[in-house]
Amino acid sequence: GRISTHDCNFNNQNDNVNVGSPIHIWRGGLGQYSFLHNTFHLGNSIGRMDSVFTGPEADATGGWHKDSEYAHNQIYGAPDDGWQIDGGAVACRFWDNLTVDCFRAFSAAPLAAGPAWVFRNRHYVPPDHFSRHWNNAGTAWIKIGGTNYRGPLFLYNNTFFADTPVDNGILFAGIFHDGRYPNTVARNNVVIAAGRVAYLWFSGGSQSWDYDALGTRKWSGYFARLSNGDRVANLAEVQRLTGQELNGVDLGDGTTALMNPAALDFTPRPGSPLIERGIDIPGVTDGFLGAAPDIGAVESGTGVAWPVAAFIADPTQGLVPLTVTFTDQSA
Repeated sequence: GRISTHDCNFNNQNDNVNVGSPIHIWRGGLGQYSFLHNTFHLGNSIGRMDSVFTGPEADATGGWHKDSEYAHNQIYGAPDDGWQIDGGAVACRFWDNLTVDCFRAFSAAPLAAGPAWVFRNRHYVPPDHFSRHWNNAGTAWIKIGGTNYRGPLFLYNNTFFADTPVDNGILFAGIFHDGRYPNTVARNNVVIAAGRVAYLWFSGGSQSWDYDALGTRKWSGYFARLSNGDRVANLAEVQRLTGQELNGVDLGDGTTALMNPAALDFTPRPGSPLIERGIDIPGVTDGFLGAAPDIGAVESGTGVAWPVAAFIADPTQGLVPLTVTFTDQSA
């Protein structure tokens, strides 16, 4: 049966935690987890601490955490990964989560076995972030790769905004399994970095990036770095050299695309180039406004993330026979 952790508050304000040990590990049993509406306050502890670690990197079976839902959670101050999707995250879905001031929102390095879906999540990094984390370095929306990486990984309608000066929006890491390129599909994501939009971007293989909106203040001096070491100045060069993002949107420095990321308002501003520039993805962009979906986690005109189903039950426990009343709280 499904194991549930709902509406819990996890706090760790220790500044001297052991390097290498995840703060919160969610694993055990045979999968089918429901991990919803939880909040983590990790106090920016010094160390390589993950918030939610779904399994050991070498495990490709997904036996511990397969077929699981991770949704509507909030993670603040994870010193390493907010969500570490390593090992066999088979049929796992991570959606409508918020991460703030984490060293990295997601890691799939390596995602030894999928499929895993990451969609409609929001991530914000404040200006002073890099001074408090384990290697005094910048951040990333997602890290993809590793020698055991096989995927597939699907990234849809996520929004990443970083104010810290040293960061990578997308980080491709290490050598991929059997020399293959990452088995990744990305659509309708907003990646606004202060440093590089992407680091070590591969140009071929089983990956597909398109309809994403990319921007950077170029504090690193360039737009992105490719896997061959080339530094490119803008999205047009990425398109020409990699064949990726042919329908992507170059946001420039990205500072006028969203309402107020520092206040966690990721709504596109009026007239934003994100509006109606996405592609329809059934089950992800249902209910969009206008001629096409907006790019990112929030649809303009709503001010909230995409509508989702939500119910509360009363009572939630008792002896049989038991009558339970469900109340619809859907957005």
